[in-house]
Amino acid sequence: MTNTTERWICLEFYGKGDRFFGGDADDRVLGKAGAFLTGCYSMADRAIFQTKAAAEAAGSVATNARKGGKLLAIVPAPSAYE
Repeated sequence: MTNTTERWICLEFYGKGDRFFGGDADDRVLGKAGAFLTGCYSMADRAIFQTKAAAEAAGSVATNARKGGKLLAIVPAPSAYE
């Protein structure tokens, strides 16, 4: 099933490698409150944006964005997020 309405989420990638194998990766999704979510959270807490530009703008001013080694990704939101 194709989603005709585009929706976007913002992800922050940080670190390298899976923790299970000794890495330090800690990837986070941007939440509705303007901060990247940590720990356990509900899918309802994730911010969904109508445009790529809005998602990128929100991610660039996130209150807890980490410096160094960070990669911001704007990806389509799966329909399960809606």
